[in-house]
Amino acid sequence: MLIKRSIILFIVIMLFPVFQSQGAAPQTRTRFSPRAIAREPAVIKYGVDVSRWQEDIVWEDVAQSGIEFAMIRAGVGEFTDPQGEHHPISEDSRFREYIEGAQSNGLEVGVYFYSYAQTIEQIREEAHFYVLLLSYFHITYPVTLDMEESSDYYIDDPSEMAEAFLEIVEHEGYFPMLYSYKSWLEDNLSSEVRSKYTAWVAHIDVRATTYRGNYYMWQYSHTAKVSGIEGDVDLNIAYRDFAEYIKREKLNNLY
Repeated sequence: MLIKRSIILFIVIMLFPVFQSQGAAPQTRTRFSPRAIAREPAVIKYGVDVSRWQEDIVWEDVAQSGIEFAMIRAGVGEFTDPQGEHHPISEDSRFREYIEGAQSNGLEVGVYFYSYAQTIEQIREEAHFYVLLLSYFHITYPVTLDMEESSDYYIDDPSEMAEAFLEIVEHEGYFPMLYSYKSWLEDNLSSEVRSKYTAWVAHIDVRATTYRGNYYMWQYSHTAKVSGIEGDVDLNIAYRDFAEYIKREKLNNLY
């Protein structure tokens, strides 16, 4: 599938993400800074996000379709399914296969981890699992926390949980990012957290997202068709050249 760039090119004019400063970031051993990424040149890059549910992917076809990056699910937190079966924290069964396939065909790769944590202690356990897993891979796009559960699911405050997770990601040298739906981010996170961390916002079937916060990636479709991927797939736009910035600043432990 050739991405119809002309249809959504207006977004760079209509939809320029606004950075909102809310004080100094804590000192860590990384060079991550929302202010710094805000100063990077604006771009439009198209990407997919995938997990094991996409099954077999022909990455050569994906790359030839115009896709430039892939956000790949690294794993999921511990949970109990509706049938009562317990599932421990785990790596996505296609994670390694997808990274190898995407990178060998020239795509930049970022990652996300779906959290089922209900407390700060649990989400810190997830974060430590995540960064240990990533230490074996060459990640050139953001390292993302995915939180989507309803507000009454959480025992601890979601803002404090997200911050606890992303502080570990940042401390371990990675570019931290937070993913969720526009409404979830605005309803569950404090303005301080939304300003402190760059968001990857899901806002579907709109001409332009109206998310109130700091973001440089937009998930705009859940039902796209991309060559090399069977069935529907999510499509995203990145507004900064994350790979260039991450490599230049030696984030994600790319020395």
